[in-house]
Amino acid sequence: GPRSPEDVSKWLNVAELFIIASEREGCCNAVLEALASGVPVICTPAGDNTYFVRHDDYGIVFPFGDPVALEKSIDRALRSPWDRSKIAASMNEHSWGSVAERGLAFMNSMLMRNESVVL
Repeated sequence: GPRSPEDVSKWLNVAELFIIASEREGCCNAVLEALASGVPVICTPAGDNTYFVRHDDYGIVFPFGDPVALEKSIDRALRSPWDRSKIAASMNEHSWGSVAERGLAFMNSMLMRNESVVL
């Protein structure tokens, strides 16, 4: 059920893995929260999962509907040394501040290309 951000943070900080085996997702906030907490993610390629779990250092992507692949992924993940600080740092480029900075830089570059534009 619903949990406060503080509770979510506490649970993620003690988790060994975060596993989501869904068939369909958009941009799954739970995956982003796990990665930002430094928790390796085991997931299907649904939605944006492969964009964020794009490197073997951040987790493992397995095919949806394949319980054997899921079992092997969990076993491999539990035996792997994970660098939780590296996983958490992978999300730095997706913070609200960095997204806003990239948006502002894009808008400024568009203004520089066409100086006749008035906002």
